[in-house]
Amino acid sequence: MTDRLFRERGFSAVAIADIAAALGMSPANVFKHFHSKIALVDAIMLQRIGVFKEKMHLLDDTHTPHDRMLTLVRTLMQNHRNDLTDNPYMIDVFLQTSKRELSCGAHYHQVLTQQFATIIGDGIKQGIYRAADPIKEAGLALTVLSCVLHPLLISREDVGILATRCEDVVMLIDRSLKYALEK
Repeated sequence: MTDRLFRERGFSAVAIADIAAALGMSPANVFKHFHSKIALVDAIMLQRIGVFKEKMHLLDDTHTPHDRMLTLVRTLMQNHRNDLTDNPYMIDVFLQTSKRELSCGAHYHQVLTQQFATIIGDGIKQGIYRAADPIKEAGLALTVLSCVLHPLLISREDVGILATRCEDVVMLIDRSLKYALEK
């Protein structure tokens, strides 16, 4: 219910009193459970990440690591785009909370890192990718992929441009995992 308030109005336009009224509670009761709006947003996002994890289905290792990674990135990008299109005030939530260290951000990063590390690790086992630390490489891949996954960077971008950029960036990551750079 509080999730809907933020989606419909944005972070700045929702007060603790609004949240309390929507939940049929007193503002004091809301503060008893969440010390701030930021803490409430963090809890909402952690819950959404849990739902996302249950829905996420990776391609199995009968597909190439490149195809698995591209499918995962396309799915993530499309989910973010759909969420931003359906809920335009979510940009306000991201802007208002982006400077804070929220556990939901760290948890989301951990979930994605693990998904990419699984794909990269399988690619190493299959001899497709060079030997490397899958967790470290997954973290680097996510940093590069922010240009097609970060909600603030994709919110106003043309869908066709994003699709091409997504393919190009995944191809770049795939190649970097296959071939070591010479010094």
